[in-house]
Amino acid sequence: MSEKLSQAPAAANRLHDLVEMTKRKGSKGLTVAVIGVSVISLAACSSNEAPTEPSHSHSAAATPSKTNEAVAPITAQSAEIKDTTPVDQLGKTIFADRTTTWIMGGANEASVQEYYAGNLNVIDQSAAIAAPIDEVFVQSMFTQDALNDPTTQKFIQDTETDHKDRLEYYLITAKDAKPYSWHSTADQTTVVSQNSSDVELKVTTTDHNNVVPGDKIGSKYGTSEVQDNGATGVFDVKLIDVDGTYKINSIVNITASTN
Repeated sequence: MSEKLSQAPAAANRLHDLVEMTKRKGSKGLTVAVIGVSVISLAACSSNEAPTEPSHSHSAAATPSKTNEAVAPITAQSAEIKDTTPVDQLGKTIFADRTTTWIMGGANEASVQEYYAGNLNVIDQSAAIAAPIDEVFVQSMFTQDALNDPTTQKFIQDTETDHKDRLEYYLITAKDAKPYSWHSTADQTTVVSQNSSDVELKVTTTDHNNVVPGDKIGSKYGTSEVQDNGATGVFDVKLIDVDGTYKINSIVNITASTN
């Protein structure tokens, strides 16, 4: 399934990154499902290549990565939710579209090339890629009142953490036969209340990943990531119309608050 590690210093770098991630995070439950796949299946580097510092140096891979399809750049305009969006479609727009795009933002060929060409370990690289994307979604999707609301702050912080985690998994599996993959679906949206400028929704979501028992990341982090595939959540979301766009004024994970 993988090239010989003795001929692949870059593969050793990826393994070192995974070990460091294991030490840092341990086995934990996440707001959304963590996905992982094999991390050792990397293209072998030349056997004559000089050894490098594992956590800081990466050799450019000869084999193209199996990355996500090219997508349009994430901008403030693309992250906004237009107030012309049908109310019964807002749950899908928030979770299946914007949240999925946010959490997997940066999982693309450009990030993989930057990672292999740079000198940052996977944890620092994913954080550097995630930070500006996080800022775009936070500023485009939430009101200032929401940013001061503790429950909404928790949702944002959890989403930012999940974003970095998933980028880490994606980067170390991008050249595997089955790269890391995750998305959310909005299975049911109930309009609780609505007027000319405010909407309140109750949205049931499901998280999806491609982790299976025995995968490298799943094995490293125990069984919670495997079990989280298909995990559901229920969210109370309040939005207000601000200059032609819906912005989230508060969001509460009802499932978490009742457990």
